[in-house]
Amino acid sequence: MGFFELNYSQGDYCYCGPDDPYRYPNLHYIGFGGGMDYPIRKSNLYAHLGGILHVIVGSPEDKYHFVIYKIGLSYRLGKPKNAVLP
Repeated sequence: MGFFELNYSQGDYCYCGPDDPYRYPNLHYIGFGGGMDYPIRKSNLYAHLGGILHVIVGSPEDKYHFVIYKIGLSYRLGKPKNAVLP
């Protein structure tokens, strides 16, 4: 199963200028990403692979985007949904 992600977050992690990364107060980020969940043996356990690009909006100057990659396991609560696997 594939998915897309869009988010908004606030923090202080800045890839800005020649001294990056450093802390800069009150930054706002817009995140765009996606990934895949692959079921493991008709259970609620899924292998998870994805990534998200964070864009710093507003100040400061000379800001750069950064990507966070994710790999791991996901567990879904509730009744398992049996997927049709190739």
